Amino acid sequence: MKKKYLSVFWLANCISLLTINIACAVAVLIACLTYQDYVLAVCQLLFTLVTVWIVVIRLPVIRYVVERNGHAIMYSYNKKVMGDVDLRENVFYEVLKINEGAIPVQQYAILSNFKFSSFGPVRKNGKNDIVIVIRAVEANGHCIMLPYNDPYTLGLLKRLNCCKVSYGDE
Repeated sequence: MKKKYLSVFWLANCISLLTINIACAVAVLIACLTYQDYVLAVCQLLFTLVTVWIVVIRLPVIRYVVERNGHAIMYSYNKKVMGDVDLRENVFYEVLKINEGAIPVQQYAILSNFKFSSFGPVRKNGKNDIVIVIRAVEANGHCIMLPYNDPYTLGLLKRLNCCKVSYGDE
């Protein structure tokens, strides 16, 4: 199975931001060497620092799930195992609506082999924040998180051993 990313939106944004930063750095380097104007270099350094800061604070969103030997395993961006669900056992899941920045609210499914307390609503500025929910899921250790409307996730949830957990806030 291919990697199923939790948020393709943030992965694409981080890659785009880093690519733009590298292109700007090359352009600034050429301009500095050509015109001997080093004010641009200071501006580029500040732009690079802001880019690194944005990428670092959004790294928790870059998660992916791989299915191996009947297990769905969630990994972090640096390939550390963040959660594991045995798909041959009973699977409990909760569907949350989560704010992912400037884009409209997205739905995510949290899956576990054990009954768990609700991960929502986790509010920040009146909306569920994806980073707060991801950190809570990782702290549990027995859960994974997938985009709900993805065909892979919907296929998993249609299996007979899945049971939706409802907490009355839907």
